[in-house]
Amino acid sequence: RRHSFPTRRSSDLARARYVEGVVASARGEVELADSTLAAAAREALAAGDDETSLDALLEHAELVGMVRVDPSQALPQLEWGRALLQRLGDPPAVRVRYLTVSGNVLGRNGHYAEAQARLEEALALAPTLAEPRVPYEQALSAAGIVAQLASRNEDAEVLLERLLAHDRVTYGEHHPNVANTLNNLAVVEASRGDMDAARQRIVEALSISREALGSRHVVVADSLLNLAGMSLDRPTEALAFVV
Repeated sequence: RRHSFPTRRSSDLARARYVEGVVASARGEVELADSTLAAAAREALAAGDDETSLDALLEHAELVGMVRVDPSQALPQLEWGRALLQRLGDPPAVRVRYLTVSGNVLGRNGHYAEAQARLEEALALAPTLAEPRVPYEQALSAAGIVAQLASRNEDAEVLLERLLAHDRVTYGEHHPNVANTLNNLAVVEASRGDMDAARQRIVEALSISREALGSRHVVVADSLLNLAGMSLDRPTEALAFVV
């Protein structure tokens, strides 16, 4: 009993650090989120809090896999996450989160078949959860992105259009989730050569993101970069959105 208090206190501190990392990530503060989530995962593991350690690990793996130049940096974390998932007894909600994040990371590293299998399992399992909405949305988004990365553009468009319709009904027309899905659809349309449609998606996403997140958010910066890449033949048009 004498040793339980320091462990509980350490666990609480690790959980607080994890929440800090999630907030930093949501604000687009990538460097802070990177270091904070990595520390939270280590500290929670040392405190014997496997649940918080896995939460922080998956959040960090997703951040690294999506934002860093070298997404392979997130691959070792997947094995660590698998071990923690098994130690926790493989609860369905946590499994869906693990499948979604690992599918996303594997897809960004070119392991398309394995990524697709994991995301299909996540999409099948998510509707059975007590609270299915967010896990389903995350799995559907990841499935669309991985399909695009694998050059399965028709599949990607179907998945992302389904998600866009869901987002508009669930959150309204001016929610950041809508902007994020529009950005992903723009990438798909650009990949199949429909640059006009892609630009329209990006312009709509930019308008939503600026209103919801502010002009300095990383999501807005990503949209501007995408628009610039799609508007090399229309520099004046692209510049109008930057300024």
